[in-house]
Amino acid sequence: MQEIHLKEWETVHPNKVSKTRGIFLEGDSTNKLANRLSDSGVLKVYGLKDGLFLSTTSYVGKIVLGDIQISIKPKIEGDSLLRLLRYAYSLEDLDLYKNTEYSTGKMNFHDLLLYQLSIEANILISRGLHKKYKPTDSELKIPRGILNIQRIARRGGISKQSLPCKYYPRSDDNTMNRVLLAGLIMGSNLTSSQKLKGRLRRLSFILRETVSPVKLNWEMMSVVDMDMSRLTRAYQPSISIIKMLMSSQGIDLEQKDGMNLPGFLFDMNHFFQVLISRYLHDYLHDYKVYDEPPLKGLMAYDNNYNPLKRRPPHLYPDFIVRDNMNKVVAILDTKYRDLWKLPLPREMLYQLSIYAQSRNLGENSTILYPTTDNVSSENNEQRINLYDPIRGGVRAQVVLRPVDINRMDKLLCMQGIGCERKRAEFAYELVFG
Repeated sequence: MQEIHLKEWETVHPNKVSKTRGIFLEGDSTNKLANRLSDSGVLKVYGLKDGLFLSTTSYVGKIVLGDIQISIKPKIEGDSLLRLLRYAYSLEDLDLYKNTEYSTGKMNFHDLLLYQLSIEANILISRGLHKKYKPTDSELKIPRGILNIQRIARRGGISKQSLPCKYYPRSDDNTMNRVLLAGLIMGSNLTSSQKLKGRLRRLSFILRETVSPVKLNWEMMSVVDMDMSRLTRAYQPSISIIKMLMSSQGIDLEQKDGMNLPGFLFDMNHFFQVLISRYLHDYLHDYKVYDEPPLKGLMAYDNNYNPLKRRPPHLYPDFIVRDNMNKVVAILDTKYRDLWKLPLPREMLYQLSIYAQSRNLGENSTILYPTTDNVSSENNEQRINLYDPIRGGVRAQVVLRPVDINRMDKLLCMQGIGCERKRAEFAYELVFG
């Protein structure tokens, strides 16, 4: 097995000193998978005359193409990644250093999620699984619930030693626990760590005693989302991890024809959006943050030229911030791409340009992007002016604002007097610069 190690947003050409020179894809299935990866934009893989051309994006993890294993390392590493992951998804705080088997240096992102899932599942089992009332209609020698009078009448009275009863016992065998069991089974098949595999299997055996196994799919996850309430809030971290694991095994898993991958690829762009969302909701005081709201009234079909009677298209920025008077004060979009080191793709610019021009004259929209180089937004914020070519003057602005991941991590780790104020100041800085 040939191994190729890359970083996120890295491009490698098969030149004389390249790590991909002389490496080629073999087999129709391998080339088909490479084409699917390239078409989806997850990972560009092209076979050239001198070797492989590879270009990574925001997806990190490992993927196997024939006898080639490609490993993509995230920008955020080590302890910082673990802490931010727990914070973003409201996971239980793991003290990995008490367990050298799972120390940071020996764990990849994939096994970290699986170990975290085992922790969450163990807590749920220890505290007691969620139970739901299950309608049951059966013959009982000792009556329970209410008698089924209609059935007794249909058979001409009481002629047996048992009575038909309707009752509602509380049962563990519900959708929430079925998904948890399926997630544990899936996890045990994903990891190569024997100890972690055994841990996940032991937990799944406990659940199997009262819970029916099912096959995971996105329809079932939609049912779980609808069933989520204050009674099942404790399941949210586990469900979040299971969704991440499911997403890591397919290219476009929002569609039913999602393709299973020989490996796992996590979209760090989604993780970054969840991280920023939670931080703003927690620490941006005196303002309301709305996640992925539609920008209504910006576009509409002409009534005279809409033969298919289609609804107007809506745009969905990652965040809209409103003040206490319900006025829009900021439109934000997160992009997991270091725009301090890498150029701004034109599709990102076009998207944010429309957001900016949806506001009043002279307003702006903002891209929040991660950096680990201690770059502050105060001195390193970039702004692109959008001019009115007819009347002249600046119509709007697109702001490129860095998010110092190391600073956010330190602020979240802070304790004592003043930490809440400093976190709030950083949240304000993210939104307003």
